[in-house]
Amino acid sequence: MRPRFGTVLALAIMGGVLFPAPVALGQLQTGPLDHFQCYKARFSAFGQETVQIHEGNTDYDATVGKAAWFCNPVKKKHAGTTTKVLDQNDHFVWYRIEAPEWPGAEFPVRNQFGEAQQMKITDRAYLAVPTRKKPHGDPGELDHNVCFTATGDAVNAKVGLRDQWLRRKTAVIAPRAVCVPVQKTHDGQVFAPQNPYVYQVCYATKAYRFPRDDRPRAKFRNQFGNGKVTGVKALLLCVPSYPPGV
Repeated sequence: MRPRFGTVLALAIMGGVLFPAPVALGQLQTGPLDHFQCYKARFSAFGQETVQIHEGNTDYDATVGKAAWFCNPVKKKHAGTTTKVLDQNDHFVWYRIEAPEWPGAEFPVRNQFGEAQQMKITDRAYLAVPTRKKPHGDPGELDHNVCFTATGDAVNAKVGLRDQWLRRKTAVIAPRAVCVPVQKTHDGQVFAPQNPYVYQVCYATKAYRFPRDDRPRAKFRNQFGNGKVTGVKALLLCVPSYPPGV
């Protein structure tokens, strides 16, 4: 999506917590970003890590715990439009986090499912970490994201999805998470967001559970080390989304 002329106004809506300071839209990077299908999954053991997060104008420490979700880039068909995968190397692992409480926020977003979808977000629930899934290459310019629990109006859209694990037709139901690019510091390495105004709204879909004897398996590597993943259930579709004015 091409940025519109003007100035980003998201801070006025969200109190400066999630988004960086307003800038002229000509200075923004706004993608593109793939759609992702996210799977509830089983992972090899992972010890806790502590990271420092810079989120909008807020800094805090977060304790990173068990991995819970694995996300593949996905080709999506919806309402006669096909959105292809831009980079087959792009993957995420979502880790549960313990982070400071905050009061939440309500704000509109726009994406391929609507121009003014009202979102209500609450808890910081996950850290989405760019990940290499073998035998694929390193991910491209993916940002680290903090993913918030979210609710919003039902979408009830029909889509066709195809990724590296699954091809299916399904129903997109309603928002369940909003993932916001952040700056993450871990072991002295600082990872600044490349596209701070491009975030993901993740919608619940009709679930698909893999048969126990036919679950996909993969090895992966990210900034927390090597791991193994077994896909269990497809449950989320994450869609590139934009705040007002972007």
